[in-house]
Amino acid sequence: MTPKLLIFTLVFLISKNTFSQESEEVRNYKNIILADVNVLGEAGIYFEKRIVKLKRVSYFFHVGGKTLFDSPHLLGFEFGAFGLTGMKKSHFEYGLDFCSFEALSKSTSRNHILYQKQAIIGYRYQNFIKKGIVVKGGLALTHLTIWDDDYSSSEFYPLPYFGIGYAF
Repeated sequence: MTPKLLIFTLVFLISKNTFSQESEEVRNYKNIILADVNVLGEAGIYFEKRIVKLKRVSYFFHVGGKTLFDSPHLLGFEFGAFGLTGMKKSHFEYGLDFCSFEALSKSTSRNHILYQKQAIIGYRYQNFIKKGIVVKGGLALTHLTIWDDDYSSSEFYPLPYFGIGYAF
C-alpha cells in the first residue's frame, strides 16, 4: 500500500468515527423538563421535546400547564414551538406559545375565558452533549384576551421570564 493511500485511509477512518460518535451523543439528550416564572405572577411546568435538529438550529415542541399566583383557581394548558440557535452551550431562543386558562371552581354562573398568546425571545444555557441543567431567560411579548358574560378585554405587554430545568 502506498503511503498516500495509507494516510488517506487513516484520515477517513478517524474522521468518520469521530463525527459519528459526536452526532450520536447529541441525539441522545433531546427531552427537557422545565419550570418557569414571570413577573406577572405566572408559574408553569413543561415538557419539551426536540423534533428537528439541523447544524446550527434545533426546533422544539412543548406542552405543559401554568397557573397565576393571585388566581390559583385558574389552570392553563399551554403548547408551543420554538427554535434554538447555537452549537455549544449558549443559545438564542425564539418561539410562539398559546395558553388557554380554565377556572377550576365552577361555583359562579359566569363564563370566564382567558387566552394568552406569546412571542418569546431570550437566552438559554443548555448543553446538548450531556445530561444537565437548563437555564433560560428572556422577554415574552404577550397578548392576553379575556371574555366574560358581559365583559371583554384585550391587553398587550412585554413580560420578562426566567426558567430552570433538566435535559435528559
